[in-house]
Amino acid sequence: MAKYILALLVTTMLLTGCNTISGNNIVTDKVADNRGATLADLDLQPAQISSPEMPELSFKELSATYKTLLRDVSDEDIRAKLEQRYAALSMLESENAQLQALTVEQLAGSYKGSITTINELLTLYPDSKANEQLLYQLAKAYDLDSQQHHSFTVINKLITAYPNSSYMLELQFRRAEILFSEQQYQQALTAYQYVITAKEATPYYYIALYMQGWSYFKLDYAQQALLNFTLILDKHLASTNFNDIYRIEQLYAKVTPRSREIVEETFAVMSMIFSDLYEATGITRHYQQLGERAYSYLSYDALGSYYLQKQRYNDSVDIYDEFIATHGQHYAAASFAVNKVAVLERANFPTRLVNEKTSLLVKFNLASPYWHNKSELNKAVVGKVLHNIMLDFALQSYARAQAQLALFNAAEGLTKSQQQNINLAFARAIHWFEMFVSNFPEDEKLVAVQFHLAESFYQSEQYLEAEKRYQAIAYSTLVQAENTKIPAPTAANQEHQQIRANAAYGLILTLQALTPAPMTAAEQLNLIAKQIHAKTMLLEHYGDDQRAVAVQVDLYHQYYRLAQYQLAIANAEQMLMKTQSARQQQGLKPKTISQQPTRQQQLSARIVIAKSQLALQNYQLAEQAYLPITATISVTDEYYQDSINGLAASIYRQGEAALALISADSAATKPVASNNIATKQRELAVKHFTRVLKKAPESAYSMNTVYDLATTHLALENWSSAIKYLQEFKFLYPQHPLSDDIPAKLAFAFQQNQQWEKAAIELRQIWAKAPKSAETRPMLYLAADLLRQAGLLQQAVKSYRTYAHTYEQPFATAIEAKYILSELYLELNDKPKRNYWLQKLITADAQAKDQRIARSRYLAAMASLEFAHDKMTEFKALKLKLPLSASLNRKRRLLDGTLSAYNQTVEYQVAEFTTVANYHLGEVYRQLASDLMNSERPGDLTTLELEQYEILLEEQSFPFEDKAIAVHEMNAKRSQQGIYDEWVKSSFATLAKLLPGRYHKPEQVVEVVDEIH
Repeated sequence: MAKYILALLVTTMLLTGCNTISGNNIVTDKVADNRGATLADLDLQPAQISSPEMPELSFKELSATYKTLLRDVSDEDIRAKLEQRYAALSMLESENAQLQALTVEQLAGSYKGSITTINELLTLYPDSKANEQLLYQLAKAYDLDSQQHHSFTVINKLITAYPNSSYMLELQFRRAEILFSEQQYQQALTAYQYVITAKEATPYYYIALYMQGWSYFKLDYAQQALLNFTLILDKHLASTNFNDIYRIEQLYAKVTPRSREIVEETFAVMSMIFSDLYEATGITRHYQQLGERAYSYLSYDALGSYYLQKQRYNDSVDIYDEFIATHGQHYAAASFAVNKVAVLERANFPTRLVNEKTSLLVKFNLASPYWHNKSELNKAVVGKVLHNIMLDFALQSYARAQAQLALFNAAEGLTKSQQQNINLAFARAIHWFEMFVSNFPEDEKLVAVQFHLAESFYQSEQYLEAEKRYQAIAYSTLVQAENTKIPAPTAANQEHQQIRANAAYGLILTLQALTPAPMTAAEQLNLIAKQIHAKTMLLEHYGDDQRAVAVQVDLYHQYYRLAQYQLAIANAEQMLMKTQSARQQQGLKPKTISQQPTRQQQLSARIVIAKSQLALQNYQLAEQAYLPITATISVTDEYYQDSINGLAASIYRQGEAALALISADSAATKPVASNNIATKQRELAVKHFTRVLKKAPESAYSMNTVYDLATTHLALENWSSAIKYLQEFKFLYPQHPLSDDIPAKLAFAFQQNQQWEKAAIELRQIWAKAPKSAETRPMLYLAADLLRQAGLLQQAVKSYRTYAHTYEQPFATAIEAKYILSELYLELNDKPKRNYWLQKLITADAQAKDQRIARSRYLAAMASLEFAHDKMTEFKALKLKLPLSASLNRKRRLLDGTLSAYNQTVEYQVAEFTTVANYHLGEVYRQLASDLMNSERPGDLTTLELEQYEILLEEQSFPFEDKAIAVHEMNAKRSQQGIYDEWVKSSFATLAKLLPGRYHKPEQVVEVVDEIH
């Protein structure tokens, strides 16, 4: 039996490694190597073996056979081979079961048998040499059975037990995969690194490199992840030809299907990483560190597309900007610039879209150096976009310029500033038209573009350039203009024919615009001849044009623009002689309607005559010319307002002329006569100005007229009339700059008219507009003065108080405002508020420092004296009553306060108040002595006690009386300093009472006569 088993084993091992099993049988793979070594170890002799007919065995039969063999074989090597075969057979059976599974439950349990079998072998033979292979199969079985945790445990066991295993590379890779799927990215990095470090030729290298990049990405190791992904792209794009690849989608279409998915995913994850860097320079720095790749530029496009999908439009544009800034000459730069435009169009960012389109045209127009050595395909693709944008820009710029021109023309002519703005607007159109001509010299729209270019030159006052182009378009059959051929349009081409007519008319306008001013007679004749020739050419070649009649009218307008007013008048009058009624009066045959000037053209001729007379300062003739115009045209007529303004101007200028004679006459006449002339001229001017308001009340001169009437009446000292027109101007034109001066003029007029309150109101309004201004500050003070003068004390107080609270500077005025407030409150008998402002005077002087002036010291001294008087009044009011000690203490405190107050006044060293204070200081002591003697006596004293009490009081009062005498004597001595006011005199009077022996003496008058010898 044992021999049979051995023979069967040998036979099995000598087979090619597979059995064919019918029905439920399968083909087994090669599962063992080194067969020669195995046979030698068994010490078997070679024998002639014929190929017997082998019976077909099922998996169960084979499994049973292997189990039996494993029990009977003691040789470890053979057992190891059997265990390997048995495990392989079990795996084959599981794989077959998986293929045959019909339900989810069957599919889930496909490998349970293999797992059980291998675990049993490992348990039965823990020291078997086949355990490395068995563990490998077990790990695989667990993995295929979706038991990754067990598979991971077996793999770790294999790695630990067999560090030199031939499966190590795969094991580390599988381990890394499991770790990655379990989100153990840090450990997965180490496992992937083992595979990567092995060698590039292994089948796991690039997969491990790719997955390690994802691990880095998951761990936010951006730079390491980018390195791995870059190496992946290096591998898959090594043989790619990037010529004419400008978008990432073009690359995806060009790479092999096998590489496309990983290339797309790699660019996608790199885009996510770059987007997390939050700065457009991330890609640039990445390739600067690793070195540029042929595909580097597509990283920018991939990220730009990524941002576009996320609707991060600004970020998308910034990425393309970064590439263009750092790779401006790259063959994809122009395409990326186009991409930016597409992004902004999708984002609907109109302002930035215009800027990007402009940048595209400036940097990448077909005439730029960028296109040297670039492919024609690239040029053609970008050129289509450039063509559309360039033409749109040109036409849009032209339309905007025309709109701006129309807006300005709606006003009364163009100012210099407005014309400069128009020139700039058309300069932009010129820029784009010329760029279009240089980029697309053979385009079918070239004739129309050239005409718009000529128009733009004309409107922007580049008349010489406009003349060349108009001339070429209108009359040349084939001309060379700025290296661009302009084919003459055929008569059949109506659009081109109309363009030619427009160019002919444009040439006339251009020649008119070229008129120099002023000019000599020769220049006039030469230019007029040239203009007449142009007009004749238009009438000859384009006589049916609707502007032909207007060309004939243009001549007198031309003279008017040239300030040749006499010629303008003569030609306009000649034009009026061509009307049907005029020709009938002359006995001439009437012309056709198309040959006659229209009513509007006749009106324009009359207007030119009126304007020319006005320009010639023939103001009376101008007035006569304007009167019938304004009388016949409707108020809705487009020329009505201009005519009303002209009529107003002609009358207004007569008033101005009357005023102008004043200065001329004053120099040539005597003062009295000059004053009379000035008065008459001003009265005449008032009459003219009044006629302006009567005949043209809604003219542009109404404002000036009202203002001049006001100022002229002021000069005539017609205060009431001046006030009337000043108030009218203020009401009608509150926003006009001249209104800023009206309140001041009104204030002056009201003052002169003794309307103090109204004058004050105007002054306060001036101040209120700019209360912090040094210029308006005095207005508030003056308003307060006027209100005080008007007797409106409460209103005056309000204005003074506002001034005092608002302004500390100038110091002198601020201190005076405080003083006046104290005086007003005195008049209003409001002592608390008066005391408030008196204290303000003292405080202001004390805090003035370097700004302190004599006036502030004087007023502070005055204020302090008032407060001292209040103290004195309180001191006098307190009588000494029993108990004397208590009332005397109160009296003593009042004494100290009063003395202190008067001493403060003295400290100001103002003579006027010093003598007062000193006098009252003496009186304080004298009062105290008197109060002591007049104090209440106790009622229970005997006669003797009362007499002693009286003596005691006298002893107490004498020192105070002595102090009173000392203070009055000190005050009296001021007479020796030349100070002898009423208070010094009062001190002498008091001393005469207190010390009559010394001071009560009659005055001796000594007359001194100085003789001159």
